[in-house]
Amino acid sequence: MKYSALFVALSMVVAACAPTPYQPQTLEGGYAHNRLNANTFNVVFVGNAQTSWQIAENYALYRCAELTIESGFDYFVVVGGNSEALYGAKPGTFRTATGGKNPSIVVLFKAFKGEKPSGAVFNARDVLQELGPTIVR
Repeated sequence: MKYSALFVALSMVVAACAPTPYQPQTLEGGYAHNRLNANTFNVVFVGNAQTSWQIAENYALYRCAELTIESGFDYFVVVGGNSEALYGAKPGTFRTATGGKNPSIVVLFKAFKGEKPSGAVFNARDVLQELGPTIVR
């Protein structure tokens, strides 16, 4: 019994020191999304104080790619939010426009299927493949 209480206490301390995992939003953080119309979505990822801005931005981008594929699209273009993609359509190139201790990333994007649109376009499958190994659930 004594060891069980110690294990629970130690587990809580370790969890408090870890970055927010990639998960649906809870009190500890995670992602949430809204579909605004047929091909426009809003994604939010909120991290804790141990979550770097880069991790939060990558998780938000990964969620954009998941929603794109789940909704039957192939590509997406970031059209707004508090982070901006550098125009090179490469995962991991977000730069935050805001600072703070706990990252909160908002991404507004439009999804497309078929022919790839021009401009700074993310191929959703490429994003999933490139960022997938870095996602901690």
